[in-house]
Amino acid sequence: MQVYSCLLVNNTVLFRGYWRWEVFHAGGGAVAKGDKNSVLNAFGLVGAIGLNMAATAAVGFFGGRFADNHLNTFPWFTVIGILLGMLAGLWSTYKKIINQ
Repeated sequence: MQVYSCLLVNNTVLFRGYWRWEVFHAGGGAVAKGDKNSVLNAFGLVGAIGLNMAATAAVGFFGGRFADNHLNTFPWFTVIGILLGMLAGLWSTYKKIINQ
């Protein structure tokens, strides 16, 4: 199988081939047909991380734009807001992964 992308989440490895996703446990072996709950949990965690990163960067962007419009300092607070939003997203992602 040719692998186009690979994710490792909660000791579950997700390989994306040309036609479908293949799922393996990090301990070895393919996931049984009835054990799809761990796959759904892995996809849910990946989706939550992506949404969290986008949301925190957007809040930083719009907060920075708001401050720039009221203080006439464009683009400084926008850049600072985006950077703080990205840092907050990374920190939140780190905490979410550690707690899993």
